[in-house]
Amino acid sequence: MAASIKTEAAQVYDLLILMDATSSMSTFLYALNNSLPEIIRITALTDCFARIGVIAYRDYCDGQLLLEWSGWCYPSPNAKLPEEEEAEQSGHKKVEEDPARKRATQAQLLEFVSHLRPYGGGDFPEAAKTGLALAHQVMRADATTIMMLYTDAPPHLPHSGGGNREIEIRALKEESYGGHGNKFVDWVGAAHTFLGKNGGKKARIHTILSTSTKSTLVTYSYLSIATGGLCIGIRQEDKKTISEVTIGILLAWMGVGSSGATSTRQVVRHSWTNPQELATITTEKTINDMQLFKEHNKATTRKNTFDMTEEVVDLTGLAQIVPTRKDKMDDFSKRYNADPTYKRFVTTQLRAIIQENVTAMTVNPVFGTLWRTVCNDRKNPVRDELIQLFGSEVERLSAAEDEKQRMKTWLEESYNYAEDIENMLKEVPEEDQFPCVYLDPTQDFTVKDDESEENKPLNKFTRSELLEIGRSCDYKILRRLGKVLTRLSYAEKAEDLPLHIRNATVGEVPRIPLALAREEKDRQFWRVLLHVVLPGTMLARRPSALLAALALRMGLQHLRDVADTELLGYRDEWNTLEIPETWNLGCLGLLLDADDNYLRRVRDGVTEPRAEGGISLLKAEDKALFKTLVDYKMLELNLKTTLTAEIGWSPQKEKAPLGPVVICRKCNFPRSVTVMDSENICGLCSCTTRKCTCAVCQAPDDFDFRVSNQVTAGDCAETKATWVECGMADCRAQYVVYNPQALNVRAKCHFCRHPNNSKFGEAPLVDCTKCQNRMIYPKEYRPKDFDASKWQCPHCDGGLPTVVESNTTSQKLMEENGQDWLLANIDGVLHEPFNGRTLFYAASHCDLAKLPQNLRVLPDSDINLKLRGKPIQNSGKVKDSLRQWVLSRRTEAVQCSLCFSTVAKSNILPACGRKGCDQHICLDCRKTWYGINGPGKILNMAALVCPFCRRIPAPSVVSTFGLTRLGQATEAMRQAGEWIYAWCHECGFAKQYMERVCARGAPPEIQRWTCDQCNDAREEAVRQALADQNLEDLDEETRRAVVSRAKKPKVCPSCGVMTEKTSGCDHISCPCGTHWCYACGAMESEESIYNHINEKHGTLWYGDDDD
Repeated sequence: MAASIKTEAAQVYDLLILMDATSSMSTFLYALNNSLPEIIRITALTDCFARIGVIAYRDYCDGQLLLEWSGWCYPSPNAKLPEEEEAEQSGHKKVEEDPARKRATQAQLLEFVSHLRPYGGGDFPEAAKTGLALAHQVMRADATTIMMLYTDAPPHLPHSGGGNREIEIRALKEESYGGHGNKFVDWVGAAHTFLGKNGGKKARIHTILSTSTKSTLVTYSYLSIATGGLCIGIRQEDKKTISEVTIGILLAWMGVGSSGATSTRQVVRHSWTNPQELATITTEKTINDMQLFKEHNKATTRKNTFDMTEEVVDLTGLAQIVPTRKDKMDDFSKRYNADPTYKRFVTTQLRAIIQENVTAMTVNPVFGTLWRTVCNDRKNPVRDELIQLFGSEVERLSAAEDEKQRMKTWLEESYNYAEDIENMLKEVPEEDQFPCVYLDPTQDFTVKDDESEENKPLNKFTRSELLEIGRSCDYKILRRLGKVLTRLSYAEKAEDLPLHIRNATVGEVPRIPLALAREEKDRQFWRVLLHVVLPGTMLARRPSALLAALALRMGLQHLRDVADTELLGYRDEWNTLEIPETWNLGCLGLLLDADDNYLRRVRDGVTEPRAEGGISLLKAEDKALFKTLVDYKMLELNLKTTLTAEIGWSPQKEKAPLGPVVICRKCNFPRSVTVMDSENICGLCSCTTRKCTCAVCQAPDDFDFRVSNQVTAGDCAETKATWVECGMADCRAQYVVYNPQALNVRAKCHFCRHPNNSKFGEAPLVDCTKCQNRMIYPKEYRPKDFDASKWQCPHCDGGLPTVVESNTTSQKLMEENGQDWLLANIDGVLHEPFNGRTLFYAASHCDLAKLPQNLRVLPDSDINLKLRGKPIQNSGKVKDSLRQWVLSRRTEAVQCSLCFSTVAKSNILPACGRKGCDQHICLDCRKTWYGINGPGKILNMAALVCPFCRRIPAPSVVSTFGLTRLGQATEAMRQAGEWIYAWCHECGFAKQYMERVCARGAPPEIQRWTCDQCNDAREEAVRQALADQNLEDLDEETRRAVVSRAKKPKVCPSCGVMTEKTSGCDHISCPCGTHWCYACGAMESEESIYNHINEKHGTLWYGDDDD
């Protein structure tokens, strides 16, 4: 039977995707979202399918979500709707509600799939028959439908039982689903319905399974083989594998070759040992009996069974097993060259593919063929743009390095212009051959025994390395190309060439005439200059202008004029947001430096201004904009740069002259005026007379000792006393303490201890004109000739160093003084300043025309800066120091305490965020240290604490790595010496994995590990579910499949809504307003829920960052 339907005679094909969308199929739904855009583009570019549609089915216990249908999408730009639908759209015919008539645009189809949610499922079997019935209803007889069916559960068969089977039988009645519903009550009858007999509808069904249970394999392998398709089992259930299998099957069916997937993933082809046995199966009862026989009657003779075989296939080998279409596809390249409309459509589609999923270009032979065709089309004006875009997107990939390198290597062939460049050089007239530049192959600039990147010979550079200037102006890239420019040899005339160069052919030693920089030569010099390093290398317009800017930045005089020509020719092209790579510090800084070089030469008379370009390489408005953006970004990068501020000293129980004294009328000791009240009573004695009832104002038990401590009757202004400073930032008053041994907290003056007491009022403060510190000095004790504008504190009068240097940062100063002194952001022209986003983000989210006028970096202002509440006495120098960092485009560099690499200070982070630990590490070190632990893995206890102080890190430090969600971590730390613990992937708790006495060395690596309690709970849930349906005797494989689908959600203890935690901590905030713990179901208030999680479930990371 299978052989008789191996190829189709029909020439029109539709693609229908039939998806089991129950709870266990989430990975398949994600894979469909990933592969569907690529499928649509393949169809649009090749016209391989006239229509594409998607059906999702579940089970009858899922109500209205039983079936979801997208409608038919016509992806080809040349697609025409059926005549009857055209009549319908023009209003000439009233159309009945028919799912086969439902239409969807590409956007609607993608939106439909993105909104599909894995849900429900009820018992183990699903309503696959109903899904097939709807599929048959929406198909058409005049086309062959290629159906991709994804599932992990069998259909409802007699042996599966359950109420859903009976409901499905009643639903599949004769008049349902276009009058063919009854044909799908029986599984074998359903398969025969898709054979297209007697002019009926025809489908070839490829099934992709994520399970190997017998009930699933037998039913779906029969369906696929009977209709001429394949039954493929997925060994590694992840979205990438599923997507690659889907695309691979479709490409193999098209006959355009296999995908370029290079992974080692494998799938299993399930087939029947003797396909002729399919003809003996007349009803699903045969399949049903066959399964029951295998499960219960193992003693019965083998002749009553149907044997199945498995064949392991690499993804790259799908082309050898997938039946292909009868008619061959059109040649894409010929169609591209012959049809201008199709050519425009291809370039549009390729641009979209590169932007959405650039990796598809290298693994999809359809995209790859068209890409090569476009790359060979030198006359296509968007060709260079597409190549540049491809390279940029490859750099942005977060894929593994080997994947990235593979794509770069694949791309390099698209950049080979050797033939074009050689023809261009041959066309240069003899009189324009000089002056020229060339690379002398006999010159060796390498240093012996140096294998660093710096010592790499020029002929070892790859094309992608030379072309990187189009994607970034990072200092490493500029240094690499600067090495190329400085090692070029220059010949003014033929006689200047060395003999060996003169005798060499242009192919052996390319010589690039400077005449190619002229406008009449289309300014090709800088575009082909790197051909001397690696033949065939050609730059696009923008990168060639940047290379010219680099030559000016380096002051290469022999290339100066041709660089001016190139940059003046590109002068109007820089200010566009369509090229994000321009909007970064490296690129904009390079352009500003080149322009400054040009203006300096014009000013000094070295270079004559050119009429066509004015007197600047950049337009005035562009230069103002670029400089504003560069200065702003450099200011942001220097927010953590160390600045030295001069402020008044802060005494911390230091000895200093007592200053003015007054005799206390109670104790008769000369006391500092800083502790005297208005009634000639010192602060110590006032506690016996003051009516204040606060604890501070009560006489201590050792009152007599304190009154006489550190004081004598002979004390005077020069006597040394203990000084402190009030710790309140808005006070900072300095005063004397007579019992420093009793001061064990931060100092706080009498007035700040009674902020709301009107009797005491405000502190009587006087500011020193020298150190600008404040001292408490009651008016009652000030001399009659007291002049506050000339007064100096006793410490300054005593010659003490009262003005000290204190290191700070712009960020700290901004927190205390606001940002107006840093940035004049008029009318909020820049949204969210200092948000850490890229320059391109800033440029694309503001009014660029107004930015230079409304954004000023370090503006002139009379704002008096303060540090910890104290005036900064060298504010001008602090601003000048910061301005120097900004204008020089430099940032402060510091060393990582873990890897000892030198990084910008803005990229260094506290190692643990705890007080007393002053170690800082780079972002990569923080990731590799705290990020080594994860759900489903063995816990590395050493990596749960700070590598330096060995304390638990602050929650903000480790929250990025999910460690704050690790339960029972406290218990795991306590027993780490006796047990090896692992992080349960399901419940999120640290659980015992094995005793350390049983481990010989490090235990083997594990993935997605679940603890015994979670495994037992799931098995019990499955056992109960199977018992409820009288299915306890299912085979072990089927039981495991049910287990994988039996992850039960938990119930809100208040409203009873089913809740499933996908990520995050155990704090569940229900829409009903209840806050409860997912681990144990306890209800708590919003304020107490984290206390509960910490106390009951032992997380290490709880509370604030402070100790």
